[in-house]
Amino acid sequence: MYTSPLLLFGYRGFVVSLSCLCRGHYLLKCYYKLMSKNLVSKIRKEKRLTQEQLAEKCGLSTRTIQRLEVGEDTSMETLNIVSNVFGLTVSELFENIGDNEMEQNIINMTNEQIQQLRSRELTQSLFKRLTLFSFITIMLVLGSFIAKFSGNLEVGLAFVWFFSWFLGFSLIKIIRIKWLCPYWDRKYPLTKGVDVKH
Repeated sequence: MYTSPLLLFGYRGFVVSLSCLCRGHYLLKCYYKLMSKNLVSKIRKEKRLTQEQLAEKCGLSTRTIQRLEVGEDTSMETLNIVSNVFGLTVSELFENIGDNEMEQNIINMTNEQIQQLRSRELTQSLFKRLTLFSFITIMLVLGSFIAKFSGNLEVGLAFVWFFSWFLGFSLIKIIRIKWLCPYWDRKYPLTKGVDVKH
């Protein structure tokens, strides 16, 4: 049998109960906000960046960084961009996460980010090894070919061969920065902006 809270507690008791319930809801919201506290502000200050500098590095507005730091903007895209600039995973931006759905999204994104980071590191390492091996092999073959000449021609070719080393390494670096890094950013979007070891 249902008993009205008004009859059970009386009018004054019902108002007090309702007031406690509202305060409880407010405290629960505060607790949730505390539990989902992000560390963006702390990390930013440790890296000695202003909000404006972080916003510029992220390609976001200063207002977005401000909202993120107080916990208002927690879109996964924004979190990913900021975590990449800091060189961290998304989950490392949080002290604790109160919302189960958001926690699961962050865990999933962190796992995907780690997987993409490993793939990108492997791809970049393979590119570096193959290009270095190929370039050094070609240069050594050319060097042995130049050694067969004699006189002024050998000196001239040796001079060109010597400077070809610098030119070759510079060309490899330009190809990596201008064409391959943007390609890898598109292929592994969760690693964009992260300083990948290679």
